[in-house]
Amino acid sequence: MKNLLLIIVMAIMCFSVAMTASAETITGECGAEGDNVTWTLDTEAGSLVINGTGAMKDYGYDSPPFYENSTIKSVVIETGVTSIGNSAFSGCTGLASIEIPDSVTTIGDNVFCGCTSLASIEIPDSVTTIGHSAFLGCTSLANVIIPDSVTSIGIGPFFMCASLESLTVDENNLYYSSDEHGALFNKDKTELICYPCNTEADLYVIPSTVKIISVYAFAMHGSVKEITIPEGVKEIGPVAFIQSNFEKINLPSSLEKIGKAAFAGCMLLNDVVLPENLVVIEDQAFGECESLTDITVLSKNVEGYENSGLGYMSVYHDEVFYEVLDFIRETGNGLWLGYI
Repeated sequence: MKNLLLIIVMAIMCFSVAMTASAETITGECGAEGDNVTWTLDTEAGSLVINGTGAMKDYGYDSPPFYENSTIKSVVIETGVTSIGNSAFSGCTGLASIEIPDSVTTIGDNVFCGCTSLASIEIPDSVTTIGHSAFLGCTSLANVIIPDSVTSIGIGPFFMCASLESLTVDENNLYYSSDEHGALFNKDKTELICYPCNTEADLYVIPSTVKIISVYAFAMHGSVKEITIPEGVKEIGPVAFIQSNFEKINLPSSLEKIGKAAFAGCMLLNDVVLPENLVVIEDQAFGECESLTDITVLSKNVEGYENSGLGYMSVYHDEVFYEVLDFIRETGNGLWLGYI
C-alpha cells in the first residue's frame, strides 16, 4: 500500500513539474518555409531564442507570434538565420536587448516598431537592407551605427525615435553617409534622409550639397528651433517636418515642390515665404499650423492641388486665407486653395 501511495505521489509531482515546464517554455515556428526557423520563449525569464536556417517569415503588423508581448525582455537570433521578418517584434514594449548574428542580411519592415525599451542595437556588418519603419517608435533608442554593408534603407526607419541623438554611417559605406550632427544622408549628401530628434542644437544648417529633404527627415523634432535650408534644395518631401517644434524656417528660391503635409502640425511656425520658383504645394502642406499668420507669396507659377496646404491652414486663420486669395486674384498665379 505504501509503495502504491509513493507511486501516486511521485506521479503527481512529475505531472506538476511537467505542467510548470510547459507553462514557462513555449515553442513555435517562424520560418518563411515553416519549420526552417523556430523559436523558444522562456516566459519566466522573458528570453526569446530564434534558431534555424534561412529567412524568417514576413508578418503583417499585428500577426507575428510575439505581437505586443511585453514580457519579452531579450532576443537572441542564432547563426544561420538570414533575415528578420517584417513586423517580427512589433509592439514588444519590454524588449531591451537583441543579438543579431552576422548571417542576417535583412532587417524587414516594422521589425522593431513600438519597441519602446530598446535603447541600443548592434547592426552586424552583414546586413544589406533596413526596411521601412524598421525602428518606428523606438523611443529609447539613442545611437545607431550603420555598417558599410548596408545598401538599402527604407522610408522612415527612425520616425518617432524621440531619444535618438545620432546616426553614424561607416565611412566605407558606398551608399550612405552621416555628418558631425548625426544626420543621415545618401552617399553624396544630395538627399537628407533623417535628422535625429534628440539633438542639443538650437540651429541646424543643412549642407549646401542637399537637393532633396526626404520623407520624415525632421518629423516630430522637438529641439531645433531654426533650420536653414540652403540654395539648391528643390524638393521637400511629404511629412518631412510634420509636428516639429521649430519657430522659423527659410525656404530657398531654388525650391520647386513642397510635399503632402510637409509642415503639418508645426504649431510654433509663424511666418512663411513661398519662393519665386515654387511650382507645387501638395495637400495639407501647412495643415494645422495654428501660429502661421504671416505668409508672403513670391511665386507666380504654383500648380494647384485640391486640399492644398494653405487652404487647409485657412480653417484656422481665415484672415490670412483671404489675403492670399486676394493676392492670387490680383496676380493670376494659379495657386488653387479650393479646400476650406
